[in-house]
Amino acid sequence: MVLNTLFFIGYVLLVGPPRAVEISNYANDAGDELRGKPIWVVILTEFVFRSGIFLIFAASIESLLGDQRYEQYQLDLFLGSLIFAGLIHTFSYYASYCLTYSSGHSLSRVYRLGRNFAYAILPAFMAAGVVLTWQDINDIELFSGGYIERVFFVTWSSFVILGLFEALLMKRIPTGLGEILLKRLNRA
Repeated sequence: MVLNTLFFIGYVLLVGPPRAVEISNYANDAGDELRGKPIWVVILTEFVFRSGIFLIFAASIESLLGDQRYEQYQLDLFLGSLIFAGLIHTFSYYASYCLTYSSGHSLSRVYRLGRNFAYAILPAFMAAGVVLTWQDINDIELFSGGYIERVFFVTWSSFVILGLFEALLMKRIPTGLGEILLKRLNRA
């Protein structure tokens, strides 16, 4: 239950792994609109769909907080960064498992680097959010003193470095890619 919830949150926030191979396989079996389409079309379609869900999420946050608070907390920057991280994750997935699959090789390390780059943004924003909340509670002008930027950069850099080590040291195929892709990769 917890893993499904985390997957859903990551999927909606665009930092979770794509499911293009699963979608393509389902479409081919069911004879849906994406049947027989190149995997890049499926990935693009999935990303556009996920982006639509993400935009609904972003608009809901703006509606709940109001325009002033939304701008005050610079949430456009935060949400735009999540979209960028999602693009990096999606591209690394495509480059690692879709472009190389026909050759019989996968580039799991490349995927891990892209995935870890995308994942590193989440704790960095949480840490920056704590500083931002602290500034707000203590009536300190938001984003003053460069604290938020430094905390974000140090946290993000730390997690990117940890992710680099993880990508270099781990030998097994990453989990969370979907059952069909994992079966294909285990056979290769």
